Amino acid sequence: MAVLLIRSAARRWQGLLAVVLLLPAACDAPRSRPPRAWLRGRVVDLAGRPVPGAELRTALGRGRSDRDGRFRVPAADGAQWLMARHPAYLPRTRAATPRDGVLLRLTPAAPGTVRLVVGGDVMVGRRFFEPDAVAPRTPPVLAPESPPARFAALLAGVAPLLQQADLVVVNLESPLVAQPRWEPGRPRPAGFHASKEHVFASPRALAEGLRQAGVDVIGLANNHLFDQRNDGLLETVSSLQAAGYRPGRSFFGAGLTPEEAWRPARLRLRGASLALLGCTTIAGHQHPESYIVSTAQAKGGAAGCTPAALTTAIRRARADGATVVAMLHGGNEYQPTPTDSMARLSALAVQAGARLVLNHHPYVLGGFRWSSGALVARSLGNLLFDQMLWTTFPSTLLVVDLRDGRLLQASAEPLILDRFVPWAITGRLADAVARMLAGLEPGPMAIEGGALVLLPGQPLGQRTLTLRLHPRSGEATIHRLAPGWRVVAADPAAALQLGRDRLWVGSFADEVVDGRRDDAPLWALQPPATQVVDGKALLLREPGRRGPVLLRPSHRLPVRGGETLTLLGQVRHAPERAPRLLLSWYDAMRGPSQARTSQRLGPGGDGRWTPFRIDLAVPAASRALGVAVALDPVPGRRTTAAVAALSLVAWDPPGQPPRGNPMQDHLRVTAPVSVTLRHDRWPGADPPTRGRSPLEPLPPEVGP
Repeated sequence: MAVLLIRSAARRWQGLLAVVLLLPAACDAPRSRPPRAWLRGRVVDLAGRPVPGAELRTALGRGRSDRDGRFRVPAADGAQWLMARHPAYLPRTRAATPRDGVLLRLTPAAPGTVRLVVGGDVMVGRRFFEPDAVAPRTPPVLAPESPPARFAALLAGVAPLLQQADLVVVNLESPLVAQPRWEPGRPRPAGFHASKEHVFASPRALAEGLRQAGVDVIGLANNHLFDQRNDGLLETVSSLQAAGYRPGRSFFGAGLTPEEAWRPARLRLRGASLALLGCTTIAGHQHPESYIVSTAQAKGGAAGCTPAALTTAIRRARADGATVVAMLHGGNEYQPTPTDSMARLSALAVQAGARLVLNHHPYVLGGFRWSSGALVARSLGNLLFDQMLWTTFPSTLLVVDLRDGRLLQASAEPLILDRFVPWAITGRLADAVARMLAGLEPGPMAIEGGALVLLPGQPLGQRTLTLRLHPRSGEATIHRLAPGWRVVAADPAAALQLGRDRLWVGSFADEVVDGRRDDAPLWALQPPATQVVDGKALLLREPGRRGPVLLRPSHRLPVRGGETLTLLGQVRHAPERAPRLLLSWYDAMRGPSQARTSQRLGPGGDGRWTPFRIDLAVPAASRALGVAVALDPVPGRRTTAAVAALSLVAWDPPGQPPRGNPMQDHLRVTAPVSVTLRHDRWPGADPPTRGRSPLEPLPPEVGP
C-alpha cells in the first residue's frame, strides 16, 4: 500500500516532467526548434469560474493564467501536450494544437478527491511480433524476448495522461506466459485451450512493462485469461506478483477458487476508499473447459457474472464505505451498443451500489450512461491490441474524478491506435472520435476540446442557431459541421440529407501527439514515393519505378450494401498525368475484391488545387471498400501529384428528419432549407460561434 501511495503522490509532481521529457524520448527525435506558435485558452473550475495563477506548460515554454483564467504559452505548430498546475486543484493534461483554443477544467484538490484513469483491453501478442502486414519491410513492433522497458514504451504516447492519475486501471485480455508466440499458420502449441477458435498470449515481461508505464491495477475477468488453462493462470499471477502487483490490492477478477476470483482490489488513496471487482459474461460453457473458475471442474478462471453473484459482491465491497468500481466483460464483439443482457447487468451493478461500471469485450467504443449517480461506460475499446479492423482504431482513456463516492468530473480523452499502439489526438480527429461516443447513447455530456465531458450537478447550456441555406446553382451543396455542432431540425426535411465521414483521417493535419509533424496514421505510406508534408499527401513517381505509386488507407473501410457515399477532396498534379482514383469493393473485411473501378481525378494539371466530388452507390453485397489514389508512370518522366482534405461521407436515407445525432458531421442541401443547429456546452466554455462559423463548405480551401 505504501508503494502505491508514494507512486500516486509522485505523479502529482512528476506529471509535468513527463510532458516535457517522456514523450520526446519515445519519439524519433526531440523538438529543438524555437517556438513557431502560441497555445491560447482558458483555465476554469468545475463551475466554469476562472482559475487565475495556474501554471501552463508545453515542451517549449510556460505561462500563467490571468484573472480571467486566460493564457498564452509558447508552443510548436502542431499537436502537443499542455499541462496546467495550481496548488488548489488537481493537475490537468490535455492534447492541444494552436489552431484551436484550449479549455482546461480543473477539479479542486479537497481531501478525499481521487482521479482514476481507465483504459481498454490490453493484449501484446500475435501481430506485435510479426512484420507489418501493410508495409512488410517494416520490422515488428517488438520481439517476444523484449525487455520490460520496451513494453512500457508502448504506452509512451499516452504517458502524460497516465501520469496525472492517482490510479490507472486496465483490462488484461490474455495470460502472461514464457512462450506466447508460434509461427503463423502452424498448429498452436500444447497447453493452449484446445477447442477455442481464437487464443491469445502475451510475454511475462508485459507485467513489469505495465508497472513501469504507470498501470496500478489490472482486471483479469475476461474470456481470454484462461487461454493457457490453469498453468497459464498460475503463470499470469506469478508474473504480476513478480512485477509488484498483489491480489486483493492491485489485480482482481480471477483465481483458482471463486473466493479468489471475486475478491476485490481494495485501496485507500488520498483519504478515499476504493474497491474494484470484475466478472465476465463470456463463460465458454460450450467447451469441455469453460473460461470461468469452477469448483466442480476443480479449475481456476475468471469470476463468472450472474446477477446474484454480482449483487452480493458489490454489496460486500461497499459494506465498509468503499466506492465500488465494477468491471463487467461482455456484449458482442465489434458491436458498439450493449446487448440486452449487458445493459441489464450494468443497471443491476448500479442498483447494487457501484458508482463506476466499466464494460469491456466488444473491441470498439461504446457510449456512456449517467444514471442514479453512477456512470456506465458501455465499452472502452482497445488500449494495446493487434486488431486490423477500421472500427477498432478509435479509442479513449476515461478520466474520472471522485470525492467521497461522488463523481465530480468525467472525460473520455480521444485516442487512435496506430500499429496497435495508442496516441492522443486533437482537432478534427479528436472531434470525430468524440462524436462517435456522443452519438451512441444520449445523456448529459458535451464535447469539450475534443473530449466527451460529464459534469454532474452543473447546468448543461445549449446554443441554438437557425440558418437559411441554399444549394449552389445546379448542384447539391455539402457542408461540414464545426466541432461540437449538431443538426436538430430542418424545414423542409426533404431538402436536407445528413451524413458521417467514414474516413476521418483524411485531413493529413498534424493532429496526433506523436512528435512527428509529417506523419499520417492509418495511411499506408511508403516514403519517399508517398509522404505527408504540411497537411498534404504527396505522390512522387521516379522514372525508374515500375507500376503506379499508391496512396491508400492502411485498412478497408466498412460500408453497407445499398447506401450512398460521396468522396470529397482536393487534387493538384503536373500536366503530364492526372492521378487515378481506384475503388475496390469487398464482401468481407478479408479476402479478394468483388469489383473494381477507376477514374481520373481533376482536369488537366495547371499547378492549382482542384476540388473533386465523386458520388458512389455501394453494391448490395459489399461490406468493405478499399480506396486508393494511383499515380501512373510517364515513360522517362518524373511525375508528381498531391491530394488533401479527403473525406468519405456515408449519407442517411434522404428525407429523414434530423434527430440531433452528433455522429452526423456533414449535411447536403438540395433545395432552400432552414436548418437549426445546436451546440451543448458546460459553464465557462467560450461561445461556440466565437471566431468561426458552425458550417464549413466543402471541399475547403487548401492553400499553396
